[in-house]
Amino acid sequence: CHSLLIPYILVCLTSCVCEIVVSCRLPCLFGFSVVCVGCSCFPGTSSTLRTSTQPQILTFGSIPRSSCEQMTWKQAQVYCTANHIDLATVQSDEDWANLRDVVQKMTKTAWIGLYNDINSWQWSYQNKEIAFRSWSSGEPNNYGGYEACGLTYGSSWNDYDCNSLLPFFCFNGKK
Repeated sequence: CHSLLIPYILVCLTSCVCEIVVSCRLPCLFGFSVVCVGCSCFPGTSSTLRTSTQPQILTFGSIPRSSCEQMTWKQAQVYCTANHIDLATVQSDEDWANLRDVVQKMTKTAWIGLYNDINSWQWSYQNKEIAFRSWSSGEPNNYGGYEACGLTYGSSWNDYDCNSLLPFFCFNGKK
């Protein structure tokens, strides 16, 4: 999958995977890859479902139909760091538009690499300060004094309790 867009992976750890057969020769869905248990291709293409003990990463724009593995923010960050690069990072309007499109097709809420290090909000990848912001109205608000991690919330971001179990997006670019 070659794309100028920053690739992300929606992580769904399951016992079933979807695979696109050779006839499904389409460009990547916004440069993102998806791990899923069920898939549907675009019109004129086909897909198959097979069982496996390992998740498979798709690079042909398929849409998952089932819920994804849920982890705390820290568990998700450890998983993404060990298996990819880190949780998803957004540095521009274009990055956010690409990720948002995928998020809205797959899940409305998912962890991304935002966290509050007490003094400011940063990205977990290389501890970069936030250059681009897309907070929901009134966010971040640290409701209850324990919201220090960032997630996608529809078409914007929200701060949330880091110990909540949610699906997540990993950054899968080059280190």
